[in-house]
Amino acid sequence: MILNFKGPDEGLNASVYAELRQRIVTGLISPDHELSTRSLASELGVSQTPVRDALSRLSAEGAVSIRSKRRVRVPEMTNERFDDLLRCRLLLEPEAAVLALPHLTAADVSRLREINTMIARAITANDATGYMQANYDFHFTLYCAQPQKTLTQLIETLWLQFGP
Repeated sequence: MILNFKGPDEGLNASVYAELRQRIVTGLISPDHELSTRSLASELGVSQTPVRDALSRLSAEGAVSIRSKRRVRVPEMTNERFDDLLRCRLLLEPEAAVLALPHLTAADVSRLREINTMIARAITANDATGYMQANYDFHFTLYCAQPQKTLTQLIETLWLQFGP
């Protein structure tokens, strides 16, 4: 995918970060698969600088490990790491859902129904990537309705580390 963003470098960095983040969350970049900044830059149609910046940010969030100056990987999901991340998600996500309920608008409910239909279609079509993206969209449509933005950010970081 070549990013067609035309704007200041800050916007390009954000676009590269968002693309790589989405690939991790939906499983398009699988755990323990090693990547190079050069190949990612070429694939995205950008220089290596925004890729390095995005990878540094993803590393700070625990989503990737920087192995050398030019190579990164998504950490392997061990049983211990899975249990740790799941426990944190189980503590935070129900609270976010409860906080969101009084703030949901009719448009939010309509969007949740729409996404639920997309989830069902993805399951029927055996579309794992489509399912993971729709599942993410469903949860974060709900979580973003609640007023505690720090809570949403924490959950996003957990999802990023949890992967597909």
